[in-house]
Amino acid sequence: SFSDQTIVMQNGKVIAQNSPKELFQNPSNAYIASLFGEVNVLQLSQLASVAAGADQTVLLYPHQLGVVADGILEVVVRQSYFKGSHYLVKAVVDQKVIFFDSSTALAADTKVCLGLLA
Repeated sequence: SFSDQTIVMQNGKVIAQNSPKELFQNPSNAYIASLFGEVNVLQLSQLASVAAGADQTVLLYPHQLGVVADGILEVVVRQSYFKGSHYLVKAVVDQKVIFFDSSTALAADTKVCLGLLA
């Protein structure tokens, strides 16, 4: 957050170089996104209807996902972590961990549907 440019290295090789804001907003892979905190690697089809052949992998931070009434991604809450202004919720779907933010704590074993937040 204090630099004009950030260089990201992985296994001794430079894999990205840009402003911190650009790397955060447009990470090219999960490793780069994870430098800013938790990241979810999902298929777009897990969150929305997509045309045949149009599915793609998306990288989403917890603040980009939330509980919605009509979501197609149903998860089971495992734990809610108090983060001061919100809760970071750890949930699972098909044995895969998903993190999302919530304004309130959610009880363990609660089923909720997730969707993209605006």
